[in-house]
Amino acid sequence: MKIRIFLSFIILSICGLCGCDNLLHDVYNDITQQKSWYTFLGGSGSDIAYSVDSTSDGGCIVAGFSNADISSLNGKSPINNYTSDRDMLIVKLDSAGSVAWYTFLGTSSLDQAQSVQQTSDGGYIVAGYACADISTLNGKSPINSYSGSSADMFIVKLDSAGNVAWYTFLGGSGTDYAYSVDSTSDGGYIVAGCTSADISSLGGQTPVNSYSSGYDMITVKLDSAGNVAWYTFLGGSGTDNARAVTQASDGGYIVAGYTNADISSLGGQSPVNSYTSGNDMITVKLNSAGSVTWYTFLGGSGTDVSYSVDSTSDGGCIVAGYTMADISSLNGKSPINNYTSGNDIITVKLDSAGNVAWYTFLGGSGTDNAYSVDSTSDGGCIVAGYSTADISSLGGQTPVNSYSTGSDMITVKLDSAGNVSWYTFLGDSGNDYAWSVNQAADGGYLIAGYSTADISGLGGQTPVNSYSTGSDMLVVKLKGDGTIVPQE
Repeated sequence: MKIRIFLSFIILSICGLCGCDNLLHDVYNDITQQKSWYTFLGGSGSDIAYSVDSTSDGGCIVAGFSNADISSLNGKSPINNYTSDRDMLIVKLDSAGSVAWYTFLGTSSLDQAQSVQQTSDGGYIVAGYACADISTLNGKSPINSYSGSSADMFIVKLDSAGNVAWYTFLGGSGTDYAYSVDSTSDGGYIVAGCTSADISSLGGQTPVNSYSSGYDMITVKLDSAGNVAWYTFLGGSGTDNARAVTQASDGGYIVAGYTNADISSLGGQSPVNSYTSGNDMITVKLNSAGSVTWYTFLGGSGTDVSYSVDSTSDGGCIVAGYTMADISSLNGKSPINNYTSGNDIITVKLDSAGNVAWYTFLGGSGTDNAYSVDSTSDGGCIVAGYSTADISSLGGQTPVNSYSTGSDMITVKLDSAGNVSWYTFLGDSGNDYAWSVNQAADGGYLIAGYSTADISGLGGQTPVNSYSTGSDMLVVKLKGDGTIVPQE
């Protein structure tokens, strides 16, 4: 406290001398007012969070699944009850990490939420998949019916209180998974995933780009009421999987994933950067009508997978995933931080035309994977995933919070040029994985994933909600400098 008072005096004195009081007051407020906390969300089964998004009230929305009932969570009861097997689990947290509400969404079979986002009306859009029909949900019937195949994309619109506004299935005779959803500027939604068979018609529409073979990427544009505006396949002779989608600054869409075979032409375009071998990252830019503007491969001699993409203010995008071999040059560029060994996190910045602006490796002697990236308000980005071994130094920095054991969550802040600003480990005696990261309303960062063991103290804090058993959802709120400290 005395240190804070002293810092306050120094900052205010400097403000008076140089006339930059607005800037320095903002800096001081960022340091002192940002919240940090962590919480477990789970019951007797396996509970995993795959997605988190900050909300306009300073809290966040979390989505994933549970394979057992949770009759009470942080003193609350579910809006919609657990059904059986595996259900989508959606949890709304307030700014202090307490449960505002939670709900199950499911069928008699396997249902999993992969992505969630707050919508412009204050509600939420959820995307994932269902392996059985749901004829009614919260008194609603689906806009588009279940196909009857092994799995359909499953999209649910919730209102601000967690009630179902509408839901729809998207699929055909094959297996159809949705991995990502993003709200669009016209009030609708863009969904991306993969399918194992052709869908000749969907919601009364025919595809912009035809199905090829095996697993193809699929991207579906929905209007605000959940109706299909258009859809398109993106693929070739191999296995093509879209793991993420975001709206670009020009109103188009950027899709990211991976493929294990060359695609010499896509939607009449040739790739910006050529396919190499094995699994390559693939990033596709679509215009607002779903036609291909450009696409590019990013990879080397090993396995290269992208799990996440976010648009950037310069019209480009940032892509994150992992690689299993060195890439000494990419699109004529050299890496900012060198490859180490085994699995390394790889983060790539692309410009508006799909050219590589920079790329960097983030890793150590263990297995290091990134599952999520988010552009940040300072022009940089935040990357999250996991690491199975200590990294004592990364890009000239040392960790804010030390590595523990097994798999730890790892979160890395990069500046606009791809340099490491800070990084931190989050974990304890179990295995801890980060699947999603998002910048919070106060400038800090939200990380969501799961832990297989209790974490009794993280940054000197105790959890808002205690660990239960097995795998629990784990949500962590960091300050803007990567710290998690006790609240005064």
